[in-house]
Amino acid sequence: MKQIHNPYIKWNYEEVQFIRGFRLAMLKKDTEVATKVVQAAFEQSVALPLQDLAFFLPGFEYQERLMQMTLLAGHKKKLSHATYLNGEIIVSKGAELDLNGMKVTFGNEATIIVDGGVLKADGAQFIASLDANKTMLSLRNVGLTKIQDAHFFGASNVRAIEMNNAKVELDTCSFEKCYDEERGGAVYFTNSDHFVLRNCVFEHNSTLGKGGSMYIAGTEARHMKKMDFFSRITGKVQKVKLVLEGCHFKGSRADMSGALHIYDADITINNAVFDSCSSRAGGAAIDTLNCTISASGNTFTKCIAAMNEAIVVVGSTMGTTESMIGKFELCEPKNLITK
Repeated sequence: MKQIHNPYIKWNYEEVQFIRGFRLAMLKKDTEVATKVVQAAFEQSVALPLQDLAFFLPGFEYQERLMQMTLLAGHKKKLSHATYLNGEIIVSKGAELDLNGMKVTFGNEATIIVDGGVLKADGAQFIASLDANKTMLSLRNVGLTKIQDAHFFGASNVRAIEMNNAKVELDTCSFEKCYDEERGGAVYFTNSDHFVLRNCVFEHNSTLGKGGSMYIAGTEARHMKKMDFFSRITGKVQKVKLVLEGCHFKGSRADMSGALHIYDADITINNAVFDSCSSRAGGAAIDTLNCTISASGNTFTKCIAAMNEAIVVVGSTMGTTESMIGKFELCEPKNLITK
C-alpha cells in the first residue's frame, strides 16, 4: 500500500481516502454517502471504529448491503455487520446462513427463504420496511431449528415467519406489529408436527383474516395447496404437537381468532397471558378445531369478542372446561364456547 508520510501521523492511502470521503458525507449530512464510503473502506481492509462514526455524523448506522442471492450446498455465509437486504436470499439444502446477533433490515421485496438449509439467528433483529416482501423469514423442509432471543418487527405491514415441513423451537423471541392480510399476522405454521414456543412475546400483531398472532394447522387446507409457497413441497397430513409455555399475547387483533387460530393439533398451553385481544368473529383470544388441549395457569384480561362469541372457542374438542383453560378477568361477552 502507498504510505502518506507525516512526522506525527502515518496513514496509508486507503485510510486517507476514507477520511476524505467520510468528511464529505459529514459536510453534506448524507448517511447514504457515508455508507458507500464505509463499504469501500471495508473492501480495502481498512479498520474502522464503527461505533464512533455516529458521533461525527448523527444518525449514521452502517448497514452492509446484500442483494438477491442463493446459497448452494457447501456455501456458508456469516453476517458481520448490520445488513440491509434487497430481494430474495435463498438458503438451499447443505448451505448455511449465520445471522447470530445481527440486525437485518428487509428492503425492496426482501425475504429470507431457508429451503432445506441451516439458519442461525440467535439474538438477531428482523426489521421490516414498508416495501419488504409479504414475509420476512420462510422455513421449508428443515430439521429441528432453534431460535433464541430474536426480535421481529413487522412495521404493521409484514409477517415475521411462515413454516412448512419444519420442526421449530422459539425461545424468548418477540414479535411486534406484524401483519398479514389473510392468516397469521406474525406466524404461519402448517404441514409440520413440532412447534414449541417458550417465553415469547407477541405485541400488536394483526390480520384481516384468521389468527392475529398465529395461524397453526397440522394439515394442508385447500387455500394452502393453491399457494406458491408450497409449490416445491410434498404435502403431508400431520397433527401438530404444539407447546406454548409462558408466552404473552398483547393487543392481538383479527377478523376471526384474535390471537391464535389452531386446528389439527395436540396443544399444551401453560402460564400464557392474553391481554386486550379482540376479534369480530370466533374467539377473541383462541379458536381451535379438531384439537386436544392440556392447559394450566393461563390468564385472559380485557379481551373482547363479538356478540354471541367468546374469548375461547373450542370446536370438536371433548372435555374442555373454563376452569381448565384458565382465569378470565374483565372479558366480554362470554369466556368459553364449545362447539
